[in-house]
Amino acid sequence: MDNIVDHFNGKLYSKEMIRKWKLPFKLEDELEINEFDYFFITSSKEEPHSKKHIHISLFPTRYSIIYLLEVKTSTIIPELLHKSLKMIREKKNDIITSTGFCTHKNVCFFGIFFSSSNKDSLDNLKEGIKKFEKVDDVKFYKYTSEGPSIL
Repeated sequence: MDNIVDHFNGKLYSKEMIRKWKLPFKLEDELEINEFDYFFITSSKEEPHSKKHIHISLFPTRYSIIYLLEVKTSTIIPELLHKSLKMIREKKNDIITSTGFCTHKNVCFFGIFFSSSNKDSLDNLKEGIKKFEKVDDVKFYKYTSEGPSIL
């Protein structure tokens, strides 16, 4: 598993599908279900420990595609994450969440899930982040109602 996407389950759902789940009313209120068209669900693939369970996160979004920026480095460097988040924000993208971890010595990833109405800005974003010091590789994935795929 040498891609961050291999460590996460994720999929985009329409508002109508979320309504079919019949979530508790307070959750629907917290999600502002009437205000958003789509909802992104994600969970990390974890090593089994104790009873079977999963931790999921459900994020409202206005866009039909969620992007995952994957940055591969030799170590987790908070400044790289900060610079990448700033660059994504400057391009007027909606940041959903971020994560980071090391799989083994000298192979670390951080990822940023975000939504955007402008797919054309992804190439500029990729090239800009590649210029940061200590970045080994940059990839983008997209999540739709079909699941994840690489761009």
